[in-house]
Amino acid sequence: MILDMNDFKSINDTYGHTTGDDALVEVVSILIATIKNQGNVIRYAGDEFVILLNTQNEKIIKNCISNIQNNIRNSNLNAKRDYKLSLSIGYSIVDISNQSIEKLLNEADEKMYKNK
Repeated sequence: MILDMNDFKSINDTYGHTTGDDALVEVVSILIATIKNQGNVIRYAGDEFVILLNTQNEKIIKNCISNIQNNIRNSNLNAKRDYKLSLSIGYSIVDISNQSIEKLLNEADEKMYKNK
């Protein structure tokens, strides 16, 4: 999966970089708590993340995405902050022995931007 924080620049510009850093940390905490031992969360770029799940089962992947989005929504409901967190998420299923990592990331990236 590739995940992109929506409106991250706006958080930084409006509330400052320390608040932006706090938002990143909160998103990472939510991702790690959601994924648990099903895979790895990796910061890919400024406000983008890659999650490598230990499955090729599309139902499990979609369930994981749903859980991430639900946990982000719950965080927004319970948090006392002036901004909302949201993520755009794309995914790709790949057999790394037959497909390059670059192709995998490009495919997931395309789906993420469609999700935006």
